[in-house]
Amino acid sequence: MRQDCHDPYKSAGQAGVALMSGEIDFMFSNVASAIAHVRAGKLRAIATTGSKRTPVAPDVPTLNEGALPGYIVTGFHLLFVPGATPAEIVARLNAETAKAMAQAATRERLASLGLEPVGGTAADCARLVKADIERWGPVVKAGGARPD
Repeated sequence: MRQDCHDPYKSAGQAGVALMSGEIDFMFSNVASAIAHVRAGKLRAIATTGSKRTPVAPDVPTLNEGALPGYIVTGFHLLFVPGATPAEIVARLNAETAKAMAQAATRERLASLGLEPVGGTAADCARLVKADIERWGPVVKAGGARPD
């Protein structure tokens, strides 16, 4: 096995096709992108990277449980607007998004994909982004990653 086996793809969809066709041997993906293929038997889930097992695949262990104790990586989806957007517009978008996330149908659909809506303020979002930059910045630098 090559040590430098990173094969970049422009999307999880393209990487998933490469995995199902045998072009690559494995990939990291989010549950929402992969769960339908796992359920259809086209992909085999080996482990998840969260702190706990996902409710949509409770038989799939986490890496933290055995293979890589302490390895916890979770993804998230954020709503961004241009930096110059007025605060009242940001607050309105946040409030409307929170209303949508509180609807039972929305929560059920997201849960079926293994997603857990959390929500928060613009300040919460900024703190999350800052923390992730602090956490992953050294990893990106050490790996020599560069934007394409």
